[in-house]
Amino acid sequence: MTEYLIDEPNLIMYKRTLHEDQGGKPSFHCYGETTIDGYIYVLRSQADGSLKPIIDDMVKTIKSAKPVTESAS
Repeated sequence: MTEYLIDEPNLIMYKRTLHEDQGGKPSFHCYGETTIDGYIYVLRSQADGSLKPIIDDMVKTIKSAKPVTESAS
């Protein structure tokens, strides 16, 4: 069973739960794309998924990704 927790144009986060006869354990997944300086970066979880706190951090990273600017000297 798959439940989408975030479903935006460039970001999805979902929870996948195995059927009871397969262990019934949930795993969390994300996939996001962000464009920086004309390059498209794809960030995604592993195929097996991960724990929710890890995926939450990945989602925050995807949402906050931006170009690195030169520091004033």
